[in-house]
Amino acid sequence: MRLTAVAGVTLALGIALGACGGDGDTGGSLQVTFDGSDCSYSGPGILSEGLTTFQLDNQSEIRFSEMRVTLNILEFDEGRNFDDLVALADDPAAVSELHGPPAWAPSVKTARAGGGESTTFEVSLAAGNYALWCVTQLPSFSVQAVAPLTVE
Repeated sequence: MRLTAVAGVTLALGIALGACGGDGDTGGSLQVTFDGSDCSYSGPGILSEGLTTFQLDNQSEIRFSEMRVTLNILEFDEGRNFDDLVALADDPAAVSELHGPPAWAPSVKTARAGGGESTTFEVSLAAGNYALWCVTQLPSFSVQAVAPLTVE
């Protein structure tokens, strides 16, 4: 089992921020990329609440379902944060007990893409603290706490 906690980010998850009012740091698009071994993210850490469109792009050279990547957008329960998720990802024993995201950070949206595939989806985000959580299955099981997001 391979576990990685990544604070900086590459899974081409372009996040177009249409219909997101407010004056948060949402002027461009967010980019998350799966390159065949790691998920990564670059973009603003602060978003305005509302409907957000995500494009998940799996750039793995291994095609179709053999290299499926799952991206979860997790919302933290009060008192929990990204550091808790990183600590979990760094603990092989704790991760081996998981059958999905931790109970204290439920998934508000899940998207999957096989190697060479992309998918677009929308999610309405309310004010709160979120994380991008990436799970891959090949060449070995891998969990990554990719990036924190704050929605105002």
